[in-house]
Amino acid sequence: MSAYARFLRDPFGPFRVCTILKDKEIRPGHSSDLYNVRFQQNGESIGLDSIEDTDLRRRGTIYFKGDIIIKDSTLLTEVGYRYLRRELEECTSIQLVDISNFLKTNKVKISIIGTLLYHPWDLDYSGLPKLKAKDEELGKEHSFVVRSLHCQTYNLSRLYLSRYHIWRTILDITKDSTTPEGSRTPRWTTPSEEENPRPIKRFNIYQTKNNIDTFMRVQRPEEEESREVSPEGEIISEVEKDMLTDPAVLEVTPVCIIREAPEFPSFRPWCCPAPGCLYEIDLYKPSKKNFDRISRDDQKFVLSLRWDPGNSRIVSIFNSIVEGHFLDHLIDVGVRYFVFNRRDENAFGDPSYDKVEVTGPGQITESVVAQKYEWA
Repeated sequence: MSAYARFLRDPFGPFRVCTILKDKEIRPGHSSDLYNVRFQQNGESIGLDSIEDTDLRRRGTIYFKGDIIIKDSTLLTEVGYRYLRRELEECTSIQLVDISNFLKTNKVKISIIGTLLYHPWDLDYSGLPKLKAKDEELGKEHSFVVRSLHCQTYNLSRLYLSRYHIWRTILDITKDSTTPEGSRTPRWTTPSEEENPRPIKRFNIYQTKNNIDTFMRVQRPEEEESREVSPEGEIISEVEKDMLTDPAVLEVTPVCIIREAPEFPSFRPWCCPAPGCLYEIDLYKPSKKNFDRISRDDQKFVLSLRWDPGNSRIVSIFNSIVEGHFLDHLIDVGVRYFVFNRRDENAFGDPSYDKVEVTGPGQITESVVAQKYEWA
């Protein structure tokens, strides 16, 4: 650990992006990573759920604030260099002729404030986006990769993140090399079920790691001493620190994580594993909700009780009921359908794109896997 680590625990600043940084496109591996990001519009804290709404974005300028680690002094403007050197000298009580070596050997963080230029874009596997800031006075642009969200921002972005992770998992299932080519959809069937096709592997949608992955990327703000606001002034007000006492913040939907296929219970009801969900399936005494998503023929077969727990048809019916209930959980978090842009050619041979809605099973085929999916 650096001898100055205790002096450098808190970020310096805040500074305006255009004041402290001079590169238009910050080079990867230097200062492009942005941590503990928060957003504000018209004096109120907002999350990615709001930024995703075009109408809401038009209501006022959106500012973002986050921390970056400065490792290279050449990324700083002359004004930024002087500001940071002065801050370092006051903090460490040492005289610094050149701060370059100090930045290389110490973890120096600065807090920056910028104006959001576009909607966050280019999600990577983490589900966190890239941002572009623009200074309207100087016309300068800077790009950043979001690496963590402030707890409050995270709490206001759960729908956005959950939709991304469900989409990511669906795409992974679709590309799964163990699935027969030509049958790679989230609701594919096996050849043995061609006479009476049954969906399988919908439970894989719930194998997302987003509960842990996203939570680990949330930066828990430490208790920090008050620091004087820089001469550049503050745009985004500090928020009361959320130490994640709300259990809901631990849980990014989908609400249940299923590691294995649900097993048909022989002599007891099946209970949904989602926290707080009281849904049960008892095929010996089925409820109306159990029958919501199966055919009348299947309902008659269940009510006849002319089956045993090892019967392949009753197991398939059970899996369909479970899948229908899991689908209800998806609907509860706002995932009703999604769309993709289908590439085609017009009469002149020029590329054209049609937006195709996917509302049911079997519509995502191998030919569209490579297309860019967009949540509706």
